[in-house]
Amino acid sequence: MRCPKCNTELAPGNVFCPKCGHEVQMVPDYDPLDEMLWDQEEKKQEKREQGEENREGKRRRGSKREELLAYRLWKNSFYRHVIFMVFGLMVCAGAAFGAYYMVVSRNSYSYQLQRGMKCFADGNFEEAVVYLRRSQELQADTEGADMRPLLYLARTYRELGETDMAVDLMEQVLDFPLEEKEKLAAYEELFHMLMEAGRAGEINEVIQGCKEEPMQRRLKDYRIEKPRATIPGGEYTYYVYPRLEAAYGEIYYTLDGSMPTQESTRYTGRIALKEGDNMLTAVAINDKGIVSEALFVVYQLDFSEPLNLTNENDRASYAGTAVGAKAEEASPDGEAGETAGIEE
Repeated sequence: MRCPKCNTELAPGNVFCPKCGHEVQMVPDYDPLDEMLWDQEEKKQEKREQGEENREGKRRRGSKREELLAYRLWKNSFYRHVIFMVFGLMVCAGAAFGAYYMVVSRNSYSYQLQRGMKCFADGNFEEAVVYLRRSQELQADTEGADMRPLLYLARTYRELGETDMAVDLMEQVLDFPLEEKEKLAAYEELFHMLMEAGRAGEINEVIQGCKEEPMQRRLKDYRIEKPRATIPGGEYTYYVYPRLEAAYGEIYYTLDGSMPTQESTRYTGRIALKEGDNMLTAVAINDKGIVSEALFVVYQLDFSEPLNLTNENDRASYAGTAVGAKAEEASPDGEAGETAGIEE
């Protein structure tokens, strides 16, 4: 430290200059400019230090971000592998379960039957046959077998138009020990199938073959018989009036060859034929709606050559001798058909 007056070097601790005797201040005078400069320098230093810290922080954050990104990539890759593995296991498990389910369902009577019945209800008859056939195979030889596969098979074949097959299956259904109500319903279905197959004449045989008398009595109302004509078909030179006979049901007929229905002419007595071709078609229909097999007879009336009643042979024919002989061949009870003279 020096004396501010004479610039003499002062020893530490001296408060007076030994040369000029000037008092030396221990604390320098306060200079605001120095303080301001000092503050500015400190702020610059702080900014430099803060900038360095920011750069270091950014570098550290960047490094952490890179580390985090790398970790996330590794984690995502791991999860992807885990997801793929789980998905693969699920696919394998699903395939195994599907194969097991197919094997089990293929050999499950209940499943095959329910699928067949549903296909039948939905109108998928070809597919229903496959399931119902399989269900019948699965339980055919078991004790107390179910008749439903055969019943629905018969109904399915009926819908497919294969009525002969339907009849055979329904006859097998009747071999099961059914309750009276179920058996009566099965017989009714069988009779309608026989009718649709053009085999209504077998209905009476089925009824006669029923070994249970109470059931046979209940089935009598279903009996039906094909009508018979008392005069055979052929060519005639005079009017003929054929009669129709059937033991069961009402008879309906047409003369134009069309198939009779309940809307057609109901037979009540002699049928008046007209000159020319008469294609008589007749059926019997009972109260249960069962329609018999149809009778087809063609009568040809030709009056171009009138009978000579003075001739004994013509007079005998006109009287019905020849016609009666033919009618006896056509009619089981030998009843002769009726004839009438031609108009004069």
